[in-house]
Amino acid sequence: MGASPAAMEWYSRRLPEFAKHDLPKYRDPGAAFAEFASIPFANVPLASPLPSGIMVNLAQRGFSGMKGISDVRLLQTEVVRMGRTIGAEILASEESVASRFDRLVYPEERIVTIGSSSLCERALVNAQARGKKPSVTVLLASAKPETLTIGNRLTQSNLDVSYGFLADSIQHVGSADRVVVGAHLITEDGDVVSSQGADLLALAAKRLGKPVIVLAGPFKAVGRSTNHYSDYLRMVDLELDFTVDRYAVGTRDFSVVSRDLIDAIL
Repeated sequence: MGASPAAMEWYSRRLPEFAKHDLPKYRDPGAAFAEFASIPFANVPLASPLPSGIMVNLAQRGFSGMKGISDVRLLQTEVVRMGRTIGAEILASEESVASRFDRLVYPEERIVTIGSSSLCERALVNAQARGKKPSVTVLLASAKPETLTIGNRLTQSNLDVSYGFLADSIQHVGSADRVVVGAHLITEDGDVVSSQGADLLALAAKRLGKPVIVLAGPFKAVGRSTNHYSDYLRMVDLELDFTVDRYAVGTRDFSVVSRDLIDAIL
C-alpha cells in the first residue's frame, strides 16, 4: 500500500506509456489525468478499483501543472518529468515517516500489524537497523502464501516475526504495545482506508487501550469525504469470497478505520 521503490518503478514505466499513447486521445488534459488516476490498469496484478491516495495526488498535480499546455510532445515530456519528481518526493516523505516512527518506538516493543504496507515494512526495518529490535506479529485473514509476504521480508531483515489470525486479534493486541497499519488513502474526514481487517484490529486496540498508529505520509491524504468512496468499498466487499481456502488479504480488500480509533497518523 505504500509507494515502495518497486511501485514507483512501475509508475515511472507507466507514465511514458500514458504520455505517448493516451494523452494524444484527449482534448482536455484534465480528463486524461482523471483517467490515469482511475486504477485499475490492465497490466497491474491485483489492481485496485479504488484509486490510491498517491494516484489521486498524481492526477491533481497533473491538473494544475499541465493546464494550458496544448503541444502534445511538450505535454508528454512534462508528464514524465512530473512522475520522476513526485516519485522522488514520495520516497523522501516515506523516509521521513520511518524516521519519525523510529523516534516513537521504544526498544524491544511488541507490535501488531496487518496487510502488506511497504511503508510499515520500511519503518520496522529502519527501527531494527537503529537497534530498537521490535518484535512483530503479522495478523492474517487466511493461510494463503501471499499473505505472508510482509512477514517474510521482515524476517529477511532479522526482525523477530510471528503470525496470528485476525480472528484472534484481541489476544494478540492484548500482549502487544501498539498496533501499526498502513494506508491506501486518508479522506478529508480523517478516516483511513486500509487493509481488510485493519478496522477490526483498531477496534480491538481501542477496547484494550493500546495505541493505533497509521503510517502514511502526506501523499495518501485526499480532498474527498469518506462517503465519496463508499460505493467503491461496497463493490469490493461484494466480490470477496470469505471461505478459508480462498479468502486472502490483498490490494483488492479494504476496510475503513475511523479517525476516532486512531491515535496518530505519521
